[in-house]
Amino acid sequence: MSNPIRFLIAAFAGVFTFFLASSGSATSIESAVLNIVVAIVLAGAVFFAVIVLIKTEKEAKQDKDAVHIEEFHANGKRKLTGLTIYGKKEREWKYYDENGKLIKKEVYNSGYLMRTVEGDDL
Repeated sequence: MSNPIRFLIAAFAGVFTFFLASSGSATSIESAVLNIVVAIVLAGAVFFAVIVLIKTEKEAKQDKDAVHIEEFHANGKRKLTGLTIYGKKEREWKYYDENGKLIKKEVYNSGYLMRTVEGDDL
């Protein structure tokens, strides 16, 4: 379920609860309890909406760019290179030993490892 739909469901539930609590004949104690329940439900709906919006913004920032990854050993030699798209490994990833020699290649598709090549097959 998408985030806007979740927000609408939460908002509708809060409004519906408010109308249920404000309608009908109730004593002052029942009315006070219902008002507290309504306040809690509405606060929960607002809290949920804020969390959804924050999460959506964070995902948008993380997911909008492809990122080239390059790491190095302590001696400055390349350790690995690869690409992530939407936070998942993509295409060819290369791994190097501390002398800079290529020791392994991995091929990814949408974060799934498709193939590994090591040793003499490089």
